[in-house]
Amino acid sequence: MGDGPRRPSLYWAYDDGDRSYSEHPTFSWVEIGNQGTRLPLGDNQTIALPLPEGFGPFIYYGRRYDTISVCSNGWVAPGTTTATSWTNYRLPKLTAPPLIAVNWDDLYPGLGNGIWFAVDTAHHRLVIEWDSVHYRTPANVWDKFELVIYDTTRAAGDGNSEFDLAYYSANWLRSSTVGIQDPTYQIGITCLYDTAYHVGTSRLGYGRCIRFTTDVPLPGIGEADGKWAPAEERPMGRAGLVVVPTVGRGAVVIRLTLSGPGPVELAVYDVTGRQVATIVRQTLPAGLHQFGWSGTAGNGAGLARGVYLVRLRTPELAIGTKLVRN
Repeated sequence: MGDGPRRPSLYWAYDDGDRSYSEHPTFSWVEIGNQGTRLPLGDNQTIALPLPEGFGPFIYYGRRYDTISVCSNGWVAPGTTTATSWTNYRLPKLTAPPLIAVNWDDLYPGLGNGIWFAVDTAHHRLVIEWDSVHYRTPANVWDKFELVIYDTTRAAGDGNSEFDLAYYSANWLRSSTVGIQDPTYQIGITCLYDTAYHVGTSRLGYGRCIRFTTDVPLPGIGEADGKWAPAEERPMGRAGLVVVPTVGRGAVVIRLTLSGPGPVELAVYDVTGRQVATIVRQTLPAGLHQFGWSGTAGNGAGLARGVYLVRLRTPELAIGTKLVRN
């Protein structure tokens, strides 16, 4: 599902049940309880954490943040906030800060194993875990869940950060909000509010996860070997775009399908939006066209590992597809 109410959507939510889309996540719990850093959070408290050196900024709705704020009540905000709200709402909500609601409810970390923070450099991610934290009501019930934020090497095609919500348990989740809200307080996604699930969200429970990304819905794709992955097919509007990594050679084949003649620009951008290579810029007739790209920058230099966007522009539309340099 995409955020709203404005259109087109920017952030999209995919759960592990969305197997027809290439961006769907696969549940993989990252246990950091008693292994990471326990945060000194009590009842209705929020703490600001500077992002570690080398992780890069958290880019959320196009804004760059060097800190994140973790609230004991099951949410995380970009930047620094003193908000501690335990009363959850359907998103968007003007009285709430921009946030990621992992399991926003009235929680009491004094019972359970607390709230933990860790950086997993090898997998380019940081993790915040609410480890068996109890609810205020009912006090004898707890849940275990986490937020995983990926660094800029694993960003979406436009450079915005991707992040996952993962659920080890669902003992309650009957009065919670799960979703996101943007920095203008006008845009949001509500996957769950109290017991009401969005039609596009699978019921949460052990082994469920939700990924938030600005990569738009794509048909399912497979992994490709070689230096570039994965191959993606982007049929849209009156044009189609297929990017196929050449196995074992680091080169890329791009196929365009145009319904009519006209000027075409096909270029490659890095996560900052800087154009690093132009593949073609000319007027083409209707039909199928195929181009080869060496996988290097326009000056012939090799490209660093990371995420890149191959973007097709015509007078009718602009579409893009993501490639990852391994």
